[in-house]
Amino acid sequence: MFRYYYEAGMKPLDILQSSTYISAVGLGKENEIGYIQPKAKADIIAVKGNITDDFIATIENVVFIMKNGKIYRDKTN
Repeated sequence: MFRYYYEAGMKPLDILQSSTYISAVGLGKENEIGYIQPKAKADIIAVKGNITDDFIATIENVVFIMKNGKIYRDKTN
């Protein structure tokens, strides 16, 4: 999905925001999901690279995955 948005001309940071906070607003759950802070339901990924200069390669280089507070991948070291 990210690749198609990027190829259609969307800016990288707009793509990320649309898939997190803006989606939460659309679902009426902006106080529950789509942001990171204590007591929020957050699934988190971290990527390695420069998201603004090399979006596709960076978004495909996932080094950390957390879902429901459980770490599934950690290649950050």
